[in-house]
Amino acid sequence: MINYLDITNEVAQFAGALVVGDIHGNWPEFEIVLHQAREENLFLISLGDVMDYGLDNVKCFRELNALILNGQARMLIGNHEFKLFKYINQSREQNVRVRRQGGILTTIQDMEKLEPNDLVSFEDEFINTYDNSCFIMSCGNYFFAHGAIDPKFWDQYQFAKATRSMSMFGQVDMKATPREDGYPTRRYDWVDYIPVEKTVIVGHDIRNKAYPHYQNGRKGGKAIFLDTGSSKGGQLSAMKLTF
Repeated sequence: MINYLDITNEVAQFAGALVVGDIHGNWPEFEIVLHQAREENLFLISLGDVMDYGLDNVKCFRELNALILNGQARMLIGNHEFKLFKYINQSREQNVRVRRQGGILTTIQDMEKLEPNDLVSFEDEFINTYDNSCFIMSCGNYFFAHGAIDPKFWDQYQFAKATRSMSMFGQVDMKATPREDGYPTRRYDWVDYIPVEKTVIVGHDIRNKAYPHYQNGRKGGKAIFLDTGSSKGGQLSAMKLTF
């Protein structure tokens, strides 16, 4: 796994970038995003959570992975990639401790439909891509994470254990009671530390199912929350960037 990666040079080979929020196995809408990326020669940036909840989890990952292997895309590690990575490794050790409930059940069901040799191949593909993916990426003044960026990161792009956790799970208020929808109560203090002229684009947290949510920070930077509830009663959102 890579902590932080500057992909400016990779994106420079394209007409721009297309950032896609949490796909969650939503193939019909992800196919539209892929079509736009190909037609407009855009580098695809996945904010993570490619699978779980939807109906076409294996297909979504494999279509994205084909672009990654061809140098046309990058994937951030989301909390669902983190969980599936643990599940696959524990399965191979025949000692599964990951809770098989919630969104991951749909991915497990997809995997169980594969022939034995194809299942091994898929697991190998996922592990290899996971190992070569990262927690935070940047391109120019744009920074990308799945959940949030730890304020300590901005001090010469330092990366601590808490930085990795926040990148996957966002900023969680551990003292607050969980929300009525079962998700933890989140905080957004981290947005106030984004430096001036920098923009952070994240997924993970559904702030609005109709359109992406924008939030300005006190230091002049801003955050864009791109998860609009794909496979969770909302839709898949993507954002085109030119440099």
